Amino acid sequence: MNIPRIALVLLASLICVGCSDASEEPTPDPTGGGEKVVERYESGQKKFEGYLLEDGTKVGIWTYWYKHGQRKEEGKFKNGKKEGRWTAWHKNGKKFKEGIFVNGEKEGRWTCWYQNGKKYSEGEYKNGKKEGPWPYWFDTGSIHHYTSGIYKDDEKVADLPKKN
Repeated sequence: MNIPRIALVLLASLICVGCSDASEEPTPDPTGGGEKVVERYESGQKKFEGYLLEDGTKVGIWTYWYKHGQRKEEGKFKNGKKEGRWTAWHKNGKKFKEGIFVNGEKEGRWTCWYQNGKKYSEGEYKNGKKEGPWPYWFDTGSIHHYTSGIYKDDEKVADLPKKN
């Protein structure tokens, strides 16, 4: 009498395991809203994944990839706008840029790098616009004086002071 009950439990377990495929089922955003979406390149490699609300608004963490599989960009959306720290990478895997978004606008310190890992630029954003000193460098590490400067409302208003 115990054998049929065990067989029934095993059969039910196999059916449940065989039918569950988490990759096909939408998963809820762990931050409390939206369902996970994944888009793939023709090769099958992930293009992006993230969370959408029913109305199509992006929420939660989103990750984007290059066709060859290297991570391209990652950060969080809040109410359809970029929010918090976002990081982007070059195709070779080295960091490309990193900074903070507030309500979809760049805010605070942002840094960009060349593919060789050397710094390209660094400065502050205020309400999505460059503000204050912005040094730019050549990939050799020397300063690019033409582009570097003091910025106000995204416009270069003065050259950077030259160091002696």
